[in-house]
Amino acid sequence: PSVLGKMLWGCVVLLDPGKANDGLSASFGQLCGRLALSQESRRRRKIRYLVHGACLIERAILGQQLRHDGGEEVMTQHQELFAAVAQAVHTVEAAFSIKIDDTELAYITELMATE
Repeated sequence: PSVLGKMLWGCVVLLDPGKANDGLSASFGQLCGRLALSQESRRRRKIRYLVHGACLIERAILGQQLRHDGGEEVMTQHQELFAAVAQAVHTVEAAFSIKIDDTELAYITELMATE
C-alpha cells in the first residue's frame, strides 16, 4: 500500500483500509478533475480528504453524524464546490452502501476550499 494507504490503517477500526483508500482516492481524483489545483495543494488536500473520508465512512456505517454548525453557510458560500463534492462521493456511497449527509459534505467542501 501507499504511504497514505498505510496511514489509514491507524485511523479506521471497522473498514478495510485498502478498500477505503481505493474508493476515496478515486473519488478525490474525480473531484480534482473539476478543480484547478497545484500539485502541492492537491497533495495536502488529498491527505485531509483520505483521513476525513475514512472516518466519515465509519461514522455513516455506525449511523453517527459529525456536527458542523457552519454547514449551511459553507453550502451557500461554496455552492459549486459543494455540488462537485456531492457528485464525487457517489462512488464511495455505492462502494460502502452508505448515504453521506449534507453536514459531512459541507465539511469535505470546507476542507477542499481551504489551504
